[in-house]
Amino acid sequence: MFEKYANLNFVNVEVNVVVYAIKKYVIAILHHSVNSNDPTKHRFCPPGEHSWCRWQQDQATDTKTYKEDDCLPEISLEVLKPTFITLSESKLLERCIRETTQNPNECINSLVWVRCPKHKHHGAKVVRCAAASAICHFHKGAEIRKKIMERLSVSHGSHTSSSIDIRDRESVSKAYSQVTAKEKKHRQGLQLVCTRREKALRELEGASYEPGGF
Repeated sequence: MFEKYANLNFVNVEVNVVVYAIKKYVIAILHHSVNSNDPTKHRFCPPGEHSWCRWQQDQATDTKTYKEDDCLPEISLEVLKPTFITLSESKLLERCIRETTQNPNECINSLVWVRCPKHKHHGAKVVRCAAASAICHFHKGAEIRKKIMERLSVSHGSHTSSSIDIRDRESVSKAYSQVTAKEKKHRQGLQLVCTRREKALRELEGASYEPGGF
């Protein structure tokens, strides 16, 4: 029991650290991109010679490559600030970390690609049929198949009706189980494991791609 709660606390601490780092860099982009006389405007930018901020690079390497001319006018700061503050809200960033910001349209897209996979070539007629089928299924579930069959004057038996009802009940049950706190914690744990594995592989293999590197 102690290990269970210790792991949950560790997950929350990691999420908070990542959220703070993202929030810091979002604000850094705002101040970095605006031309102002404020000497502390680069305080949120990552330091060091490998930083994406040329001002911080100059500080680390004693060079003068940073140019204020490439920045937006100072008046842009007040115009853009509300948008950047919204983008850096903790609740939004937590959802980004936990991958819960999915657009409902993406669910429809996934249903389309199940019917006609991207890695195979399909004609316009097949894609239109797949999109129509996906939209019907998204709004009405498997039950829509019975109505389509009726419109096409195709009779269906008791076995067809029974299998469709079972499929709809399973879909509803799965949807309810996925929104439980236990299931969410489970998905967060799996995501953290995958993230750590990818990070370890990147550190082991080094950069596999970088602009101008090949």
